[in-house]
Amino acid sequence: MTWLVQYAPVASAVAAISSVVAASTSAFVARKSYLAARREREHQHGTRFAAWWSPDDFRVLYHNAGELPVFDAVVMLNIESGVVYRRPETYSPTKEPQEVHGLGRLCLNAVVEHVDAAFEDLPTVPATKELAREAALASVRAESWFRDVAGAAWHRNADGILESADEEKYRIVLARARDFWDQMTVEAL
Repeated sequence: MTWLVQYAPVASAVAAISSVVAASTSAFVARKSYLAARREREHQHGTRFAAWWSPDDFRVLYHNAGELPVFDAVVMLNIESGVVYRRPETYSPTKEPQEVHGLGRLCLNAVVEHVDAAFEDLPTVPATKELAREAALASVRAESWFRDVAGAAWHRNADGILESADEEKYRIVLARARDFWDQMTVEAL
């Protein structure tokens, strides 16, 4: 019985250390599970926002089917002569697709200017120029960059694929969109 009394503190220490290790392991696993669930929720939120070009009526539409808004969303259109941006905005949830006001008209104007410039010195039939405009408008592709409520940056590329956005690229797109709209404001004055 004396050996039992002698080794009782050691057994007690081993039991305490085992409890700490078990609690730490449980906390680590719980945190990892929480972070994975959070990433999944964020991804689910991002999958519910999209913007696209409608060449039939020269409009840009968006739909936020999620329950929460997306922030600092930049919708950009890739056209033959460059890129047309919409200034960063917050897009609230919608039940039906909504128009991104003004961007379709800007795109149409940019395409017309580009085609007219390309045909400026060429003797062409008006129908040829119209076919070139239609082809250019049919090739327009929309992309969107945005933040979800958790602050994660997302990019939906021109093929509609959603991916986590590189923070530096996202900041560059935000700056370009703001510059584009500042320039549009100056030209309008």
